[in-house]
Amino acid sequence: MDFAMLRTLAGWTAAGRDCLAGLIGTLLALPALADGTVVHIDTLPVPIAALSECHDPANPGLTRRPFAGGVVFAARCPGNNANSVEELIWARDADGNDARLLSFPSPDERYGGGPSTVLSNVRWYPGSAEIQEIAVDQEQDICRSEGIWRLRGMPPQVENIHWRQTRDCDGNAGWEVLVDKRVKVEAK
Repeated sequence: MDFAMLRTLAGWTAAGRDCLAGLIGTLLALPALADGTVVHIDTLPVPIAALSECHDPANPGLTRRPFAGGVVFAARCPGNNANSVEELIWARDADGNDARLLSFPSPDERYGGGPSTVLSNVRWYPGSAEIQEIAVDQEQDICRSEGIWRLRGMPPQVENIHWRQTRDCDGNAGWEVLVDKRVKVEAK
């Protein structure tokens, strides 16, 4: 390795160091909205605290994540062995502006066919602004259900795009599809 090559590498190293320092500075200036950031209940924005009705004493924080053009705060509710239950609140930003408790319509007769403000075993699909629930209730005749909701618009409206349910608590057979508004992809 000659002196000219060392000088070139040193120049790249200094430029790389400056670039990295600038990037880190920019990232530190952004709000902390990483996927699943925990916000302690005592430090919640006032609009979120006013809407949140569900608190699990064992989990004194809410998770916060960017979702559907805003921020969703998820509060853990007391659940059971089969379900991790959460209440979801959407806001325009991390300060809780334009906050609203999300309500999830479903054809599930266990809830009178009306909307629910809590979901079980939530899965997040940020690319399509969809939220999935997989609920298990072995004490019910229909003991397993899966729903998918899409959040559309600003502020988002919640639309049930898929619902299926079964009497098989393990979910291996007997599925009945009650709602299917998902986009179908044709095989070529």
